[in-house]
Amino acid sequence: MNREAGGALSGRTILGVALMLSFLFRLVLAFLSTAGFSPRGDEGGYIFLADTLLRDGTFGVHPTAYRLPLYPMLLGAVQCATGVKVPAYLVLNAFLGTAAVFLIYRIALHLAGERAARISLLLSVPNPFLMANTPYVLTENLYIPLVLGFLLALLVAQDDGPAREGAVAVWRRWFPWAVAGLLLGLCNLTRSTMLGFGIFLPFCCIFVERRIGPKVRGAILLLVLSVLLLVPWWVRNAAVFGHFIPATTSEGFVLLGAYNEKAFTDPVFIGSWVNYEKDINPAPFRDRTEYERDRIAYAMAKEYAAANWTGIPRILPWRLLRAFYWYPNVIDRFAEAAGPRRLSSIWGFLFTVVLVYPMVATEGVRRFRDRRFLAPFLLVAWFLLVILAAYGNQRIRLPIEGVLIVFAAAGWDRLTGKEHSTSR
Repeated sequence: MNREAGGALSGRTILGVALMLSFLFRLVLAFLSTAGFSPRGDEGGYIFLADTLLRDGTFGVHPTAYRLPLYPMLLGAVQCATGVKVPAYLVLNAFLGTAAVFLIYRIALHLAGERAARISLLLSVPNPFLMANTPYVLTENLYIPLVLGFLLALLVAQDDGPAREGAVAVWRRWFPWAVAGLLLGLCNLTRSTMLGFGIFLPFCCIFVERRIGPKVRGAILLLVLSVLLLVPWWVRNAAVFGHFIPATTSEGFVLLGAYNEKAFTDPVFIGSWVNYEKDINPAPFRDRTEYERDRIAYAMAKEYAAANWTGIPRILPWRLLRAFYWYPNVIDRFAEAAGPRRLSSIWGFLFTVVLVYPMVATEGVRRFRDRRFLAPFLLVAWFLLVILAAYGNQRIRLPIEGVLIVFAAAGWDRLTGKEHSTSR
């Protein structure tokens, strides 16, 4: 008994130390970059929306659906509670990054055991990609822990416990599905890349279970609750724009930035996103509403993809390579970068390419028939499809970086653990 208590205490101590280090790493990284902080692009957009929410109670000076509402609302709440702006946002990022590390640990513990969970701490606390956005006011800081929390709730919901009766048993059976549904709804109010996953999930459960059983009903409950969280946003958009907007008015521009001449042919940009404001004729968008501009962009992207469909297979590998760090002239960038930036780039590349991705591939093959790993496989497959449909970018891949770490931790556990030794 004492030995078990000591082991449990040791596990909690390791976890506590790892989380403290994670928070300190991210906090130091964030505040080292505050000198000369000048929010631009997406960062400026989110801060502006948070400011107008606090100042005027409106979402933008003119009503907009270009960005989803949850992250600006969180920024506004933090600023309102602390009276501080950018420094408070960076502390929030450190907390959210540490929450992601904790959720990776819990997922690894649930799927592969205590030893693999501890290995996951070694792979997630210093992981360069999980820390990459800590100095920036970007949605990934919130989106990553939301996606991981959704996955953990889904794994708990899919566990086959002993059949029991009574109100408590019913509550325990359906509560994880409800939590997963609410978290999926919050994901979809942060970024739109999970929008179709809830619809996809019940059909996967039907395919696996071969019947309309408890898991299928749970997946339907998950879908219904996630949709209920989105309904206020849909109603607001319909009232403001007069159209049904399921997510944002940026989807067309996302596709147009990925399906154009430069993204298909330019060696530097191939498979990536090209800024439509600089490299695409702006004339069709003049004097149009926000909704109309997005529809025009979507039509232009669709027209280009249809006219150049033979080039699509050629750019798909580039999209995946870009999302997983390898892109044209990556080695040149190592050489051009100076001082800490060069070390950071090399560290990030080597850390993942040496410690994480090879083990993900080997363990993924080993676990392919393991039903417990079905949800992580589905989530990774979904995000890979999103990358292929849109464009190669590390920010799109980031939400599954933690899932890949879980696979890698399970692989390192299998490779180095005594219980997997060939001599035994």
